[in-house]
Amino acid sequence: MWSNSSARPLVIHPEPSRCLAAWLVLVHGLAGAGLIAAAMPLVAAVGVGVLLFSLNIHLMRLGFLAGRPVIQGLRLEVDGRSRVQTADGHWRPAVILPGSFCAPWLCVLQLRVEGRWQSLSLAPDSLPADQLRRLRMGLLALRPNSPEYARGIRAGLVRLGILRGKHPVEILPMPTDQERLEALLSDDPDHVYSDEELDAIEAIDPEMALRIDRVQTQARRQGGNVVVEGPIDEAVVREAVEEARKILMQDGGDIEFVAIEDRTVRVRLKGACVGCPRSTLDLRNVVERLVRSRAPGVARVVNEF
Repeated sequence: MWSNSSARPLVIHPEPSRCLAAWLVLVHGLAGAGLIAAAMPLVAAVGVGVLLFSLNIHLMRLGFLAGRPVIQGLRLEVDGRSRVQTADGHWRPAVILPGSFCAPWLCVLQLRVEGRWQSLSLAPDSLPADQLRRLRMGLLALRPNSPEYARGIRAGLVRLGILRGKHPVEILPMPTDQERLEALLSDDPDHVYSDEELDAIEAIDPEMALRIDRVQTQARRQGGNVVVEGPIDEAVVREAVEEARKILMQDGGDIEFVAIEDRTVRVRLKGACVGCPRSTLDLRNVVERLVRSRAPGVARVVNEF
């Protein structure tokens, strides 16, 4: 699942998420306000009581109100197997079910733990950013070892472990290299990739890893000479775009400077970059990273078609 140099299990211990807690309070609060406004007093009182009970249970499951999370840890093995640490402190085998997804802003894992269905929700404040990124990559890298799930009530009972299915089901469809690469790349243009992250990127796209490494090396060399304050120097931006051009041209790509509007640098991708599905990744992780390292006042770099 991971590259050879980073082939070790991923073990996470999520922290209680204030973001998820705030979302739960907001949703339950809006539901309660709707009941009070629309229902009869007795119905509203019962409904609000049920909502308060539901909110209390959910907050305790997240680790608030002196509660303990049902799932205190998750371990993804290098061969794709998974285990969870339950509230009693024991590690138990788990299967990640279909319907699980992991995005930069939220991960929701549907798990079957010893025949019982469990859910684990993770927000950006639940884990360090590098662990959340590795979790996304780990989930994308899992290979299915069974046919696609059938639909219907019986399929739902099989997923929950109540009935025995004909085939053991793991999880997600096999991702493309593009999806695996996007899961590893950071959306933050100022993110500095570690050697481990570069190794994982290299296992999928050696050229992209080499480009990012070159850009980071050049950014470190220029770090002490960068003027942070003041207007954006167009000459500096043009010089950075020209350096990015030299990197892209090694694979047949090309780029030219177009203009600066406010804090946005407009460029035009040319050559092999036109129509290439990887061009947006190059624009963010090579061109924008290099430009911002020279001109921190730049907010973003966009392609002018």
